[in-house]
Amino acid sequence: MTAVERARSEKTSFAGYDVTALVRADPALGADDRRALVSAVSAAAADASGSGVRIWADVDFGSQQVGVSDSEDASQRRLRMAGQLDAIGGVVGVSCTFAAGADGRSDEPAAQQVTVRSAGTGTGFAAVAAAAEQVGDDVFPGVQVRTVQP
Repeated sequence: MTAVERARSEKTSFAGYDVTALVRADPALGADDRRALVSAVSAAAADASGSGVRIWADVDFGSQQVGVSDSEDASQRRLRMAGQLDAIGGVVGVSCTFAAGADGRSDEPAAQQVTVRSAGTGTGFAAVAAAAEQVGDDVFPGVQVRTVQP
């Protein structure tokens, strides 16, 4: 981890808040170190959450942004999905985070915000989008994957 920046809070109910921090990580971290970092941030979120407050983090690995919650399983699935999406030819960036709904964030598949950035055009772009949707179905069934141009 290179830095923790901007914690923001959002009221989700009468006595509930979501607090989200941005964690910057070294883009050169290997797969094992990325998994360990996500586990550590998830454990810290679980320890700090409570009494109506839920802690979340967006971990920035450079070309991949990964949402981390107090659920290690869901956080590791987002990391795995980001890695697999980033490995698709023509992908220039991936964001696997969570959308903020009226009731706050959630680890449910429908509440995920997955965006793949591809410089492809025409059939190349369509191929990236199809491959990205397949990865989403395989790793986080029910998630919606959006493919956009940078």
